[in-house]
Amino acid sequence: MKQLWKALTCAIERRMKRLAAKGVTVESMIPEVQETWSGDRPAGGETERLREPGGGDARPIPEDALVLVPMRNAVLFPGILSPVSVGRAMSVSAAEHAVKSDLPVGFLLQRDAAKTDVAADDLHWVGTAGRVVRHIAAPEGVHHLVVQGQKRFRVLQFLEGWPFLVARVAYVENPDETGTEIEARFLRLREQAIEAIDLIPNVPEEFKGVVQGMDSPAMLADTVANLIDVKKEEKQDILETFDLKTRLDKVLALLGARVEVLRLSREIGEKTRKEFDER
Repeated sequence: MKQLWKALTCAIERRMKRLAAKGVTVESMIPEVQETWSGDRPAGGETERLREPGGGDARPIPEDALVLVPMRNAVLFPGILSPVSVGRAMSVSAAEHAVKSDLPVGFLLQRDAAKTDVAADDLHWVGTAGRVVRHIAAPEGVHHLVVQGQKRFRVLQFLEGWPFLVARVAYVENPDETGTEIEARFLRLREQAIEAIDLIPNVPEEFKGVVQGMDSPAMLADTVANLIDVKKEEKQDILETFDLKTRLDKVLALLGARVEVLRLSREIGEKTRKEFDER
């Protein structure tokens, strides 16, 4: 799995460097990868730059706090490698500070994607902390990141004094539980995920191998939740479900519904082709 993530990161980096130099937006860079964008672009075009208080470096972030980036339309999950685009002044400042100081970043989903100036009440208070493994500033002012999700966290208190959002957080431990009920759900979810991959055209064969090789129920649940085509609120609900058995049940229900749609879509396609060939 690590080799696949490394290959994906390198591929994203190469395209970002090549196309960002031409002013091409991220959405055009990686069409075949599921894109996890924050949609974090300034309303007026170019990004307005925020200065640190006093014109110098920002004061240190407390050890129990995270620099935060609001996400308009996406949910980051632990263990997932995702491209993220940021363009609002506070988000650009947050990303730059985190990269410069080698700090993790907390990603929180906005309640209203249309809102530009967000505060504590505009955000869900459960998110994912991740490391920025690639950072490129494009000519149009939008910054392109590749982020490796790491841990769930819960916001305890928002802090003031920085030109970006900062909050004290408590990390949510996510140990892999064992037992027959967890094992049964894990095996069923892996079986359904492989079926879904088989039903989707043009999915790389190595991705099926990654799913087949997964032995962590928590990682499988988050991977499927990240990839499945459902509303962002449903993904946020999965992120906020800390109990592993309940989380597996929710992901199984969502994936089961999507598999039914994929099966029906394939049946309709095959029937249509057959009727066409008989003409």
